[in-house]
Amino acid sequence: MWKAALLKVLYYAFFIIIFLFAVLIFLRLTDFYFGFEVFEKFLDSFIRSINF
Repeated sequence: MWKAALLKVLYYAFFIIIFLFAVLIFLRLTDFYFGFEVFEKFLDSFIRSINF
């Protein structure tokens, strides 16, 4: 029973992480950084690492 619950949690966590990365990429493409320079640099390097 606990294995099914763990699998469900991991399943939802995976899609939440994918959604968060999609939101971060969208914010980077629209130049919206929340005023954090570290956040800006992270998103910049992450976007450059993805080949379109």
